[in-house]
Amino acid sequence: MSIKIDCDSHFLPYDAFDDVDPKFMGRRPRFVRDGAGRSTVVYPERTEALPNYIWSYPTSFNLNRAHPGTHDGDARAADLEKIGFDMQVLVPNNGPYGNEVEPELAASAARAYNRAVSRAMQRQPGKFIGLAVVPLQDVERAIEELDYAITELGLHAPQIVTHVEDRNLDEYEFWPFYKRVEELNVPLIVHPSHTSITVGGHRYKRYRFGNALMFPAEASLAIGSLICGGVLDTFPDLRVGVLEAGAGFLPYLFDRLDEVSVEEPDYTKVRNERLASEYLSRFWFSFNIKTEAASMPFLIERIGADRLLLSSDYPHAMAGSGMGTIQFLESLATVSAEDKEKMMGLNAVKLFNLKV
Repeated sequence: MSIKIDCDSHFLPYDAFDDVDPKFMGRRPRFVRDGAGRSTVVYPERTEALPNYIWSYPTSFNLNRAHPGTHDGDARAADLEKIGFDMQVLVPNNGPYGNEVEPELAASAARAYNRAVSRAMQRQPGKFIGLAVVPLQDVERAIEELDYAITELGLHAPQIVTHVEDRNLDEYEFWPFYKRVEELNVPLIVHPSHTSITVGGHRYKRYRFGNALMFPAEASLAIGSLICGGVLDTFPDLRVGVLEAGAGFLPYLFDRLDEVSVEEPDYTKVRNERLASEYLSRFWFSFNIKTEAASMPFLIERIGADRLLLSSDYPHAMAGSGMGTIQFLESLATVSAEDKEKMMGLNAVKLFNLKV
């Protein structure tokens, strides 16, 4: 088998806030731990903006006993051996990095986190693919941090959430950021978040609807906005990775976007030059193999095996979809050996433009 890459895992190292500018030390996010070894992040300027329903979700703001790999890159690297992956994408924990915070403080917190990720990568060379956080509420600062993270720290891509303070991703103010992402030849990574305030988000708080329903809905808005807003036409080399939203909803999303674009272009004011489904080659999607196994044959037929990224959602339940994530995919008779190799790592190599 070829290289195996886990494309969705969550990382919030204990040194993530160490480099915040000293002038923000009274306001910065910080870890607090109790005598039982549980930890939480204290960040009033972030949490004061969050609606009450957020506290029903397990986030970094709730006191909990996290798996060691959540905060420790060395422990995480050791776990990779057990899980069977060669590399892992380090996805920022979105809790402390929202777009509602004052831009200068947000930029300083982002810089500190990105440096911590770089240190983890240096301690475990060849093990991690680093994603950078940026303060997209201030596009100039976001571009500055993007340049620093990619060109100086060696991180692989920026990660953003599905909207910026309730604005869709096609707003023109964000286009200079997309332009710079394209120029750097790195992908734009989009990951939904419980703690990114979503209109109507309180309706998802029960039954784990946040992960099961809100994440695909938010991803749909982000994908539709980037396509129908003309972003992908304006930046033809921009690659987009969509994490932790699944993939089973995609065929229906693109069919419905095609229908709207063709039948009601004047009413909808779409700006895309082609059918929405013709932009599928610009997107990569992480999926949970155990929950979406039955959908695989249709997904492969509809969007192609080269669009799918295997993910464990580590460290949730040690490996999200389980210790046997790789083994489960290998066991599926409905997926060819060639397609399994693409999903397990070759697609990620192309998305992140890796030299392995």
